[in-house]
Amino acid sequence: MRFFIRTLGCKTNQSESDHITRRLLLYGYDHTDDIEDADIYIVNTCTVTSTTDKKTRQLIRRIKRSKKAGAEIFITGCYVKHNRGFLEEVGVDHIIDNTQKEDIPDIISNSFKKGPAEKPGIDISKVLHTRHLIKIQEGCSQNCAYCIVPKVRGAYKSVEDKSVIKEIQEAAIEGYEEVVLTGTHIGKYLTEGGTDLNGLLKKIFRKTKIRRVRLSSLEINELSLDLIHTFKENIPRLAMHFHIPMQSGSDRILRLMRRPYTSKEYAESVSYLLGISESIALTTDIIVGFPGEKKEDFTSTIDMVRELPFSKLHVFKFSARKNTLAYDMKESIDEGIKKKRVKRLIDIGKEKRKVFLYKNMSKILDVVVERYDNNKKVFTGTSGNYIKVYCRAKNSDVRIGEIVKVSTIEILKDGLKAKLVKD
Repeated sequence: MRFFIRTLGCKTNQSESDHITRRLLLYGYDHTDDIEDADIYIVNTCTVTSTTDKKTRQLIRRIKRSKKAGAEIFITGCYVKHNRGFLEEVGVDHIIDNTQKEDIPDIISNSFKKGPAEKPGIDISKVLHTRHLIKIQEGCSQNCAYCIVPKVRGAYKSVEDKSVIKEIQEAAIEGYEEVVLTGTHIGKYLTEGGTDLNGLLKKIFRKTKIRRVRLSSLEINELSLDLIHTFKENIPRLAMHFHIPMQSGSDRILRLMRRPYTSKEYAESVSYLLGISESIALTTDIIVGFPGEKKEDFTSTIDMVRELPFSKLHVFKFSARKNTLAYDMKESIDEGIKKKRVKRLIDIGKEKRKVFLYKNMSKILDVVVERYDNNKKVFTGTSGNYIKVYCRAKNSDVRIGEIVKVSTIEILKDGLKAKLVKD
């Protein structure tokens, strides 16, 4: 029996989908990317913006048109919380809440009366991420004015540190050399035994042999001096890429957004972080056109973006979401103005990206191999500081999932061209 799975949204969703995929493969199901030839369809949805809502609806309708008789559709993820009416209307077979997401393989087995029949020796790396995603936490109680996540993911919940350590050890045995710690709000990681993110990282570096650990995202007010010290102590094994949402450079807008920091606090904490290594990649999220954003507020954002050495910007046009505080806020911004402001920030982001890439030319980088093109004899991968690398090599010289050394040559596409450095 074949299953087709699609994931929208964040790395937490991607991690959960990898978990579902892994279990189904071990249960004896086969994976397919052919939308017309599956017995089971799984869509792990996102609802963070109106755009992702639209993508979810389009994908579900496409599956409904393409699926063969007898196939069943399983819909899960954040979209489910407030959109059951649509899902029932289009005739989805199974609507599964986020809290039951990890039970999907068993729900499928019960539905098709096909119990677990584990197969030894399956190459799961062919369908899973080559950088192993590990969900350490989910949920958020921060309640930013624009964000619906707390209502669809619930309060903070952390995975016990022993379970995280075990999963990393198993990933290393399977051949993974990089793991990515993901979650809705990983800076709030805290187990019942009192282990916080800093403690978890120390245990990972002490108790596992994984070559590289990457953090998905951190909030600036959770970037403590102790945590930065742990980063510095473990530079060889910690990916030098930190994604820290800024959202706005205006203190007035940050207050309206209910963000728990000022622009000065953001800049100061970032400066401490950047001090641990010259190779750090700093990426961020920015929301443009939040209700009440005046010209001077946007100018403050521009000034802050220019001041800080961001390597990449993720720019979002504000989208009002029902069930959030910002939905009913006055002083909405004209769509034309939003569009111009978004373009300006994107253009600045491209300039800063190019500066960062030039800075990393003629350098030795550690890159995790993600794909290999047999025709072109080229592999692509991601460096520790989040640069896409394109490198010519023989198939026998590299393995998907391993970390190799490359020497960078020049800018190519959205990353760097490089040559393999052999030991």
